[in-house]
Amino acid sequence: KIRRVLFSPMAMDGLRAAWRGGREGLCAD
Repeated sequence: KIRRVLFSPMAMDGLRAAWRGGREGLCAD
C-alpha cells in the first residue's frame, strides 16, 4: 500500500509541491 501511494501521480505532485514550498521558504529566508 505504501509503495502504491509513493508512486501514485497525486502523491508525487504533493511531494513536489511540498519540496518547492520548502526550498522557496529556505531561499526566501
